[in-house]
Amino acid sequence: MVPGEVIYRMLIDHPTPSVLGFARILHRTRHRAIITQKEDEALNKRFKSSVPCLASFVLQGDAAYFDHRCRYTMPGIENQLVQTPSEGWFQSHQRHRKGLGTL
Repeated sequence: MVPGEVIYRMLIDHPTPSVLGFARILHRTRHRAIITQKEDEALNKRFKSSVPCLASFVLQGDAAYFDHRCRYTMPGIENQLVQTPSEGWFQSHQRHRKGLGTL
């Protein structure tokens, strides 16, 4: 649910690169979302591949610290995501109800 470009920047900009540090970042950002085209357009219109709460996302102690849903909060679709049986995958209620994109 965190765009790959953001994860890449977190890895590249890591102040003390280490295998353990990279593993922690990759584990914490492993969640992915399956959303409708309309939801994707709403996200891309406002944020493209950014995380609007990125400063909070990486600030230890902040409420949004590594909150994988924070990118979906501002356009108001975070409550429309439901977890699928596959660990780390979420899909929108619309796709879930229609049986689209089930993993």
